[in-house]
Amino acid sequence: DTWLAWLWNHLCVPGADVNRNFGFHWKENGASSFPCAETYAGKTAFSEVESRNLRDFILNNNKDQRFKMYLTLHSYGPMILYPYGYDSGLAPAVDEQELAAIGKEA
Repeated sequence: DTWLAWLWNHLCVPGADVNRNFGFHWKENGASSFPCAETYAGKTAFSEVESRNLRDFILNNNKDQRFKMYLTLHSYGPMILYPYGYDSGLAPAVDEQELAAIGKEA
């Protein structure tokens, strides 16, 4: 058991946290440069195929501005977080009201 505990605590499983790999405020607050960290943001913004594919899909399919928001699902807790998780400040009142209305419909 001691050996397994030591091994578990010393394993490096490199890979980017795709949620931190998008270009908006990339590698700010809470993101890591260490490839084995749970919060590793990747080598560059959009360095991961998943974030690039999602970006390209939205850009290529939003010419008429249909997308109002992008929703990600996490297992952290039963919350809807908006507008962004990069800052502790509040969104402008107009944005917050619109996002709250969209969240209630979700």
